[in-house]
Amino acid sequence: MLEPGIPGIEYSYDEELDAIVVRTHGKRSLDITTAGFGAILELMRKHGTSRTLLDVRDAEYDLPDQSRIEGFASIAPNAQGLQFAVIVTEAQREMGLILETLGAVRWNMVRQFTSEAEARAWLDDSNS
Repeated sequence: MLEPGIPGIEYSYDEELDAIVVRTHGKRSLDITTAGFGAILELMRKHGTSRTLLDVRDAEYDLPDQSRIEGFASIAPNAQGLQFAVIVTEAQREMGLILETLGAVRWNMVRQFTSEAEARAWLDDSNS
């Protein structure tokens, strides 16, 4: 387990998938989300990968859509040419769409899934 020390976020590196695996839980503020994303980018660099499996199903993002858009837009310039498989609940799909859209603007591949198996398969297929 990799521990950048941000509460409510667990990080690991899956060597077979060649991806950082991130699991978030609990209430997430914009500041914690931004710090978490910075840690993800640093771990990606450290492991020489451009891929992340991000599971947010146990996280609570109690932010208005406009705040989410502005927050993700402020993070996006730091990421380009990366691949994110984001696992969401049905209730989080709007947030997932925001991530997909803003990610694509910076030439990232971002896809949302409701199952970890589908997310892993997508990352694995793109690694072939």
